[in-house]
Amino acid sequence: MIYKERSLDELGVLKYTENQTVNRNIEMGVKVLVPISENEWKEIDVSKIRSTYLQQNETNGERMYYHLHPEFIDNEESICICSNCCSAIAKDKIPELSIANGVDFGDYNRIGLTKLNEYEMSIIAVVSTYFKIIKITTNDVRRNNFSCSKF
Repeated sequence: MIYKERSLDELGVLKYTENQTVNRNIEMGVKVLVPISENEWKEIDVSKIRSTYLQQNETNGERMYYHLHPEFIDNEESICICSNCCSAIAKDKIPELSIANGVDFGDYNRIGLTKLNEYEMSIIAVVSTYFKIIKITTNDVRRNNFSCSKF
């Protein structure tokens, strides 16, 4: 996969719409309780859960939100985007696997949670891996040729 560096000015299709901006402003300051352990809860700001990058115009103070992970924006306000997303953006379409289209892997650091262990990840996974391990042996310990099979 080839990545291309793009400035925010080139990502107009990933800007929040007016309604999305209004809803974002409503979310600001709303808190939810998230269980940390069996007896411990943590209060988290809902606006930090959603992957949103805020660009603030220094001259007029205008705020513009983008459907982007803030962790991936550099100081120059540019981001590396895959070639599939670049193609869609060039056609003024929302990329299929983008945050703007509802695909968001999030970031546990942003809301102050610890990294999930392997068991916790398997519990919340969208796709579960299923496998069965079967040990095949014979009742006759003297038999060591298992090449015979029948369908």
